[in-house]
Amino acid sequence: MKQVALHNIVRVGLVCLLGTVVLAACGPAPVERKQTAKKTCAQCHPELVAEYQSGIVHQPVEENDCEACHLPHGLIPTVLLRQPLPAVCLPCHADFQQVSEQPSVHKPVAAGNCDACHAPHNSEFNNLLSAAEDQLCFDCHDAELFNRATVHEPVSEGCGTCHDAHAADHDGLLISAGQELCASCHDVAANAFSQAHEGYPVTSGCIDCHAQHSSSDPGLLREVVHEPVRSGDCDDCHSVNGAEIGLQSFQGGLCLSCHEDTPGASEHDPVREGGCPSCHAPHASEYAGMLSEPPTSVCLKCHEQGQIIRGIAHEPAAQGACLDCHGGHAGAGDALLKAEAPGLCFECHERDVYADTPQVHQPAKEGLCLECHSSHESPYKGLLVDRESKVCFSCHNETMREKGLFSQHRPFARG
Repeated sequence: MKQVALHNIVRVGLVCLLGTVVLAACGPAPVERKQTAKKTCAQCHPELVAEYQSGIVHQPVEENDCEACHLPHGLIPTVLLRQPLPAVCLPCHADFQQVSEQPSVHKPVAAGNCDACHAPHNSEFNNLLSAAEDQLCFDCHDAELFNRATVHEPVSEGCGTCHDAHAADHDGLLISAGQELCASCHDVAANAFSQAHEGYPVTSGCIDCHAQHSSSDPGLLREVVHEPVRSGDCDDCHSVNGAEIGLQSFQGGLCLSCHEDTPGASEHDPVREGGCPSCHAPHASEYAGMLSEPPTSVCLKCHEQGQIIRGIAHEPAAQGACLDCHGGHAGAGDALLKAEAPGLCFECHERDVYADTPQVHQPAKEGLCLECHSSHESPYKGLLVDRESKVCFSCHNETMREKGLFSQHRPFARG
């Protein structure tokens, strides 16, 4: 019986196998798949190929090698670069890989913003610049400082005459040390050079007196010139011993031999110590008062105030306008203030708005501005010296006790 059953199973299996073979033989023949060639970027974007072939063309573009810089389809729409700037540029421009280690680096280079100056595909200007060289620099640098009445000849020849566009071993991106650079055009050993400097053996310190780019002065002197320099009376301050230029010696200090009007009350430390060069240039300057640096930075060399604004800043502090409130040499009161509060505060903040009103806050009426407000910066709104609730409750003790009551006005509860 078992043998009959097994025989039947085998018979059914053979019939099924035979049927499968017959069906396979009767079916359609398999389709042979043809391998299609991968399309290039240029085949899909012929309009861009045409647009990018004019003028000076970036080598990968010229070779239709778009994928040297781009992913063929992008990670997400519009994100097509293989790597972010500047990493995508460095495999070809390997000489820039260590540029950040040089002493002076152009700001766009340090930030990796190659496209701030260069076009990625093609340009009508050399070195794939995105604009003419004599205009491109002025996208960031104030053109007015380069176009005054007297223009230094190298400026007319182009910034690259003195500066490296990317990085340099010398301050200001100069292609050589400052004095060497000036001497490459100006013969400092010539008799005419000495005569132009009142017979003094001047061989260095050119920018102590002269503007590097342009000036309203025919001799390229800086905008604010010390009177002895302007009149050619160098002997007022200097003496010459052979090839050495020294300073005259005066009792009480060289500067005070002329500047006798320096006030004596609440003196600034450099004034008291005779350290005038701490703030002032000795010969000429681009800034009012012959400051050696911009007013926004000269104070911050010594005073740690305002370099990093944390929260809200008083407008003069934010703008670096320290001298709006403080005297440079001396002041009428503490901290070299030009006047005491509230008089000083009311020079900007109208008294009839803050103090002379029918319902005036008592500290404002009494001119105690600094009881509640910080003078330079604060993490709290309104330049408050502390959290609003803490400032108010420092005087209003009775009101503070109401904070413990069950039912409170919502603004009061929030402090």
